[in-house]
Amino acid sequence: MKKNGFFSVAFATILLICVSWIFIREVRNNFGDPKNLRVFVEADGATRLNGTPLYGEHGEEVSYEFQTSKGKNKIRIKDGYVSVISADCDNQDCVHHVPIHKRGDRIVCLPHKFVVSIK
Repeated sequence: MKKNGFFSVAFATILLICVSWIFIREVRNNFGDPKNLRVFVEADGATRLNGTPLYGEHGEEVSYEFQTSKGKNKIRIKDGYVSVISADCDNQDCVHHVPIHKRGDRIVCLPHKFVVSIK
């Protein structure tokens, strides 16, 4: 009986440590300093925008236009949000996507093989 009790306590302790570690990691990733968030753009398998700050120094709006092998996409970074403001693809899903602002968020334009992400 003592052996089962020891293994139960050991298992519960290890499980608690693992769950706590995952929780702390997620909180740090999602609620860390937003000033450290960066915008990345990949198109045609290559990085086109590599770590532009999500928040500008004075809160100004910044736009970038990208030409891919399939067409054009234009993004806007404003007030800590990124959105695709124009694309010449047929479905316009990326243009209608809600603006992103958290680590791990993505906007994808499948016809253009174009991905905007926040890391």
